[in-house]
Amino acid sequence: MQSMSHDFEDVEIKINNKSKCVVEITLTTYDEALCKIIEPKVCTTKARFEVLKILKDNGIKTVMILQKMYRAF
Repeated sequence: MQSMSHDFEDVEIKINNKSKCVVEITLTTYDEALCKIIEPKVCTTKARFEVLKILKDNGIKTVMILQKMYRAF
């Protein structure tokens, strides 16, 4: 997954150099173990946060989407 997010960052940096872009990433939960359960095929929250930081450090505007999860009864 590391190389995939690295490739993504390179693409976003190239786009931002030609025209400004904004990247939105959802942070589902702070709990890494829970994240792996409810979203087993995606990057963990820690990896997503690292991507946001790299993009921000390269001048790309970023947005974090935080939503409350409700337990189904």
